[in-house]
Amino acid sequence: MRSRFLLLSLLILFLTNGTSVFSQISNKGFELKSITADSLAGFDEEYFTQMALEEGLTGEAFANFISLQKRVFIDLKYDLKKYFETPVDPNSEEYKLMIQNAINNAPLNGKLIGGGNVVNAAPCVNEGFELNNMSGWSYSAGVNVNSYAYPATPNPVTFPSSSLQIVTTPTTDPIIGAISNSPFAGNKVVKISDNFPDGRLQKINQTFPVTSTNFLYEFAYRAVSLQSPHTCSQQPYMRVVLKDFVGNLLICPNFTFASPTPTAVCSTTGITTWSLGGGVYSNPSWQKYSIDLTSYINSTITVEVILSDCVPTGHYMYSYFDSEC
Repeated sequence: MRSRFLLLSLLILFLTNGTSVFSQISNKGFELKSITADSLAGFDEEYFTQMALEEGLTGEAFANFISLQKRVFIDLKYDLKKYFETPVDPNSEEYKLMIQNAINNAPLNGKLIGGGNVVNAAPCVNEGFELNNMSGWSYSAGVNVNSYAYPATPNPVTFPSSSLQIVTTPTTDPIIGAISNSPFAGNKVVKISDNFPDGRLQKINQTFPVTSTNFLYEFAYRAVSLQSPHTCSQQPYMRVVLKDFVGNLLICPNFTFASPTPTAVCSTTGITTWSLGGGVYSNPSWQKYSIDLTSYINSTITVEVILSDCVPTGHYMYSYFDSEC
């Protein structure tokens, strides 16, 4: 029990440090050949074994799950990798000062961008996927080690594939049935992630300049999630977040959607309607939200959409997504 609390304490510690970092994962799980018994001192294998058994994991899936938990434990124990970013408060004085310094030290051409994002030359390039492809968007993947944390996504994603594809609506989902046109113009939407749970998460993101003509960003989604018995920190989830022009994750607006658990309703942003049928939660209709970007006019914003399986790897979440600005 003490080692379990140690791991949770380490997770909380790195969530509050605010350092940006990356993890590595492959379909084969983590390689542990060079890890010694001393490195795993304090690792509660019995706890994670029980978790895996409750998930019904066997064979390679069981081995990969235990391997993943050991790798994360060691990374956090020895500060080898960090897995989270901490959001910043755009209303704080510290944030305002940092932004002003960034503006004062901008390149000669005045272009304000952050990180390695590619900024679209024109506002709102293919934001509604009507080009029938992912042009204007970037996409990547990672592993869910804590559903409360903002994840790193260093791994490539194949497009098109079962985990990322453009869908023409109306269409029929194999699990929940009819998917109507989204609330926006056109008939193309993107389907993010799939119903093959393995603990991974998928992210799509787009960076664009905010002007007086596109300051209202709207998005809509229909999500599907296998009912899970987990705590909220282990649940499958969907998240829509923003980053500013220097790559800071903004604390607000920040939309998180997770289906209810048997014992708790996980914290979500905004009203979300869920229906339960056959052990699967889904949105019976398109859920629509708007984000006012007036404060970011003459700057750039990155919109990120993240879909994640549960931490123990046995429950999926995927979504149909569309947007407009």
